[in-house]
This record gives sequence, C-alpha cells and structure tokens, in this order.
Amino acid sequence: MSIILLVILSGITVVSTNSNADLFITAPNIFHLGVEETISVIIYNSDRPVNVTVIAQDFPDKNTNLASASGVFKSELLLSIPNTFKNILENIQNNITQFCEMMSTVEEKPGVLKLKLSPEDFPVDIDNDDDISTNRYAFLVAKSNDSDVIIDKEAKVLVSFLDGVVLLQTDKPIYTPKQSGSLEYTRVKIRIMPLGFDLKPKKEKKVTVIVKNPQGVVVQRWKDLSTETGFITKIFWLSEFALIGNWTVLALHGHKNTQNVSVKFEVKEYVLPKFSVSISGPKYVLPNVKVIGFSIRARYTYGKPVNGLVLVKFSMVGRRIKAVSVRESSEQLKDGKADFVVTVDEIKNVPGLAWFPDGRRLQVEADVIEKTSGKKESAIDNGIYFVESPFKIEHKATAEYFKPALPFLVKVGDKTFWVDLLYPDKKPARGIPMSISVTGTTGLEMKWT
Repeated sequence: MSIILLVILSGITVVSTNSNADLFITAPNIFHLGVEETISVIIYNSDRPVNVTVIAQDFPDKNTNLASASGVFKSELLLSIPNTFKNILENIQNNITQFCEMMSTVEEKPGVLKLKLSPEDFPVDIDNDDDISTNRYAFLVAKSNDSDVIIDKEAKVLVSFLDGVVLLQTDKPIYTPKQSGSLEYTRVKIRIMPLGFDLKPKKEKKVTVIVKNPQGVVVQRWKDLSTETGFITKIFWLSEFALIGNWTVLALHGHKNTQNVSVKFEVKEYVLPKFSVSISGPKYVLPNVKVIGFSIRARYTYGKPVNGLVLVKFSMVGRRIKAVSVRESSEQLKDGKADFVVTVDEIKNVPGLAWFPDGRRLQVEADVIEKTSGKKESAIDNGIYFVESPFKIEHKATAEYFKPALPFLVKVGDKTFWVDLLYPDKKPARGIPMSISVTGTTGLEMKWT
C-alpha cells in the first residue's frame, strides 16, 4: 500500500491506495479560529463502510488534541482505477497537473467532516504587535484503522485569527465642520457590515469601532457591536471645533480584536473662491502654425476684473511621457486680462522633443495672485493637441467587411451611413460641411454632401 501526503492549491490532500480500497481526503491549508472548516473524504472501491478520523494537535509538541472529527464513509461506486492513475500517485510530486486532471474525471460524491479550532487554545498578547503577527500552526492528523484502508498521516497547517470579513464605509469622503451659528453638528454616518467567509451576514460576530482625529487621538469608541439585520450603523458628530485633516475610522474584529480594517475621511473648511481664472486658446495646433496665442482672464464672483499678477507655465505632455517644460513667464493683469504667446521655435528647442510632436499636447498652467490680499487661484488647460488635421473621422458603427448579396448599411446623419466628425479632443465638430463618397470595384461611385 502506498500513502501520499501533499499540499496543493486548495489545501491538504491525503491519498491512500491499496488493492482493496482507495481513499482521498482534502482539507484547507489555513484553519480560521472559531470557524467550522470542511474536510472532504472520498472512498473508492470499497464494498463496506470505512471509519476515518481527523485530529488537530498542538504544534510542535503534539501533546494535546485540540479538536477531532470522525465519520463513517462508504463508496457508492466501485471504480477500476487504471495503472496509469496509480503510476501518477507514485510520482505525485512531479505530476500534480496530471493528478488533478485524473481526479476531475471521477464522479464519486465526497463525504464531509467538520472541524473547528477554539481561539482559547492559541493565546495571544494583544498589546504586542510582534506576537499578533507571528504565524501559528497546528498538526492535522488523518487516521483510519480499517482493514481495507490503514492510514496515519499528518501535515502542518497555518492557523489564522481571521474569522470573517468586515466591510466599513462612511457616507462621504469629505466633511465640513459645523458652521458658526448653525443649529446642528455635521453628521458622519458610519456603516459596518460583518460577513462570514461565505460573504453572508454574520450575526454573532463582534466588532469594535473606533474614531481617531488627525492627531491619532481616540475620540469615539463603540465596543462589541453586533447586528441582527446584517448592517451596523453609527453616527459621529463633528463640532465647529473639529480638527482639520484626515480622520480615521477603525473596525476591530476577530479573536481578541487582532484583525482590523480602516477607512479615512477628510475634514476641511469650505471656502467660496473670491475669483475665478479662465484660459482661452486654440483647440489644436497644425504643422503650419508659427505662433500660439493665449488669454488669461481673472474675475471676481460678482463680475469685476481682478487686479494682480499672473504666472504662466507652458509644457508638453502626452504619449505617456513625463511633462517637459517649455517656458515660464509672468504678466500684470490689465482689466483682469493678460495675453501670452508661445512660438513654434521655442517648442522646437525643447531637448529631446521631436518636431512635429503629433499627438502630444501643449499644457498651460496659470496662477493668478490678487494684489491686495495675496490670495491665489489657479487654472489649467491640457487639451491643446498637435495634429496633422484639425478633425478626426470615425465610423465605428459601420461594418468593417462587405458581404456580397447582403445589405451594407452605413449612416451619415439621417442617411444610412454613420460617420463621426470630431475635434482632436474628441468633442463633436458641429456645423462643419463634409463630403462622403463610396466607390465599388466596378467603378460605381455614390456621393453625399
């Protein structure tokens, strides 16, 4: 009789073969504390039931039985396992792929054993991060003293404190603190969903929720929360004195709260901008262009022009290449406006940039600094394309192949030919006259305008 023990993707596998019966046992290679794990047992070619016992023992001493499960299994089919199968078993370490393919053809239904390890058997110092992160193991022993199948094999399995999954979220990523004079504090709605490994709600699972301010100080704690509905909802209130910055919500779970999941939200003041900045320039640059002009405008929210300084930076971007600076300059705003030009020669002189940079873009960054307050507002335009043609023609809705004797449908507007005329930034080019012609191999030509 040959007995083989191995660890494969799904877990621990024990295979036993002799002239009378064949036994196949699989178990997870990670046991989660407090979670009932499933062990599969399949018996082949046995005309009577076989008793199988699986025992979990402490590692490395094997002095204590932590859990055990036994069952009596029988074969519903008498299979004639070919010699090729037995050869694979004898050389299983070198033939795992062949072995899995062979087992996938077997239609025998497995029996199951349930085994659960208690968290109390694996003490942990929750104040010691190194102790929490240390891997813990147990021995898994499979036994059978049946006359047809005799096995006594063991394997080391990893033990995990994780007993499920916790989903955690807030209703918004950004909050503003309570405004002075407001009657209510700002509400942060926190939702927690405890799940088992089957992703179904786990009602008995305990979760502790902690809220920390940007300085890492715990300002709220809810201990040992559970749910009957599958959801836990808590409300945290932000006062007008709430610290500005990134806050953290932490959900502790698992054995002695050794597992955690967190989510962050930001608290910041909302300040209405005093003025806005806009950039006006061409949509595209053609090869024959010599000078590219831009206008920067800054106006207060009530419409009056801004008096101040504008700083402008021109750079080349696109084609998955890091931005390359072309030039930086500054001008005083006159009646809220400043004009700038970039010459083609300036772009040609950029090191490492080939001319004509077809498909790349000219990026304009503008910072306006108000003269009286020093307040700064910014704008950016990175959609100025260098292209050989000012338009892009697409006909995605038209079939790529013509099939003789079948209608070939094309659409242009309300015609039966579909063509999209776009600017380089992929926005529709409306009101542009165009002509379309279709020519067959016989010389027949059709035109639309």
